[in-house]
Amino acid sequence: VMDQAFQGLALTSFFCVPCLLYLLMPETDGIRTLVSHAWESWTINTLVMAFGASISALVFVALVLSDACNSGGKMASRTVGIMFSLAVLLRSGFSSWRWLLWLAWYTLIGTLGLRNVAVLNDQQEKGKLGEVGVEKIAVRASWELFYLVLGALIWQVLQGSMKYVVNALMPQELQFYAPWLPFFELGEDVDIGVAAYYAPKEALKSKDGPQHFVCSVRHMDTAHPEGQRDLQLQRNTAREMWMKCKDTSIGGLVANVNCFFPRLSGSTHCKEINLSGWVSSEAAEAWSAKHSGLPGVQSQSSRGQMRTLGSMQAILKPHGEIRHQDRCSSCARLSESETLGEKAPERCRYCGKKNYGYPFF
Repeated sequence: VMDQAFQGLALTSFFCVPCLLYLLMPETDGIRTLVSHAWESWTINTLVMAFGASISALVFVALVLSDACNSGGKMASRTVGIMFSLAVLLRSGFSSWRWLLWLAWYTLIGTLGLRNVAVLNDQQEKGKLGEVGVEKIAVRASWELFYLVLGALIWQVLQGSMKYVVNALMPQELQFYAPWLPFFELGEDVDIGVAAYYAPKEALKSKDGPQHFVCSVRHMDTAHPEGQRDLQLQRNTAREMWMKCKDTSIGGLVANVNCFFPRLSGSTHCKEINLSGWVSSEAAEAWSAKHSGLPGVQSQSSRGQMRTLGSMQAILKPHGEIRHQDRCSSCARLSESETLGEKAPERCRYCGKKNYGYPFF
């Protein structure tokens, strides 16, 4: 769509040349008259609005010319009608009965969009999608983009208000969170949870990668009479362990990731996965020895305090040297060190711009 718009813009510049020559002719005195009128009567707000209107008109003419060249007269005339109707609606506002005009306009555009989607789906089922005109695919892409922007705006307003109200009522330890952007339907068999990531500031700047990993996986049956109690004990313990991870007096922690899935499809279980990376096994053992007095999940399970918990802990080590990769923030090329095990350079060797600065883990 943007390529077609730029083609239309190029055609627009061809038609603008005669107008500019007319204004520059000495006998018409067009430029002087225009400047003197604007200097005497226009304000800053008027100039800004005029500039915005000029840009909008230029884009509008470019789109119409592009549609006329690439899609024919029908598509161009429909584009003109939609643009003019939208301009009239924006000028009228929502007062009085004018909201009915917005409803009628949205119904008309929605009907055209659904009809276009039906045609594309029918051609796809027949295996003739390649024979569909480019304008129909562009219309569907524009329609889906409009829905995405509209849905994102509505979601921002709703989730911002809900989050403010709910967080004001909940205790400080429990906070309501919602992603800032809605995402597509992942399917019925996909389990959705929440993940938290923590890395000390020293680890983000460190040149040493993790050489020791601790992975813990825990399941609980929430349908059991003791399941909700076990879930509460486990989440309290996870919170205490998370706060203890911020103790940097010993050092050695590269990063810690905690994932929690409140329900698993096809069962009544919930799952927690905790993965931590350390610079060495000695650093992990030193941290564990310092915080051994904390009542952990394993000790609670062994004493029978948690009746439905099933857990597994694995100690992992790299099979070889870690290949750390970064990416250039300008040209998007992969950037990595020539020596395995070393952190990627801070700048791209091709364009010289800074990389994103991804951590080891």
